[in-house]
Amino acid sequence: MFNAIKYTEILESAGFSREQAEATVNMIYDFSSNHLSSKDDVQRSELALRQDVLHLEHRIGQEISRLEHKLEEEIQRLEYKIESETTRLENKFESEITRLE
Repeated sequence: MFNAIKYTEILESAGFSREQAEATVNMIYDFSSNHLSSKDDVQRSELALRQDVLHLEHRIGQEISRLEHKLEEEIQRLEYKIESETTRLENKFESEITRLE
């Protein structure tokens, strides 16, 4: 907690006039209120960031699963295509061998 009276007294004891001490304390208070984060602000930001990270991890996990499934389907399609082409070539070779015999 910002104790303006205490800081004003410290500045006065260091040689500041009352007006100088009050102006300095007011300036520091205004600056810190508008430009510095409190521990609570940081904790709230950290919590929000953690929630964002968890959400992104979940979305990334879903996307990885989707891509794995798509890749598995593509592999199966290619395996079928290779198997079909292999069978076709085997039949063609057998036919050619039979023809040549």
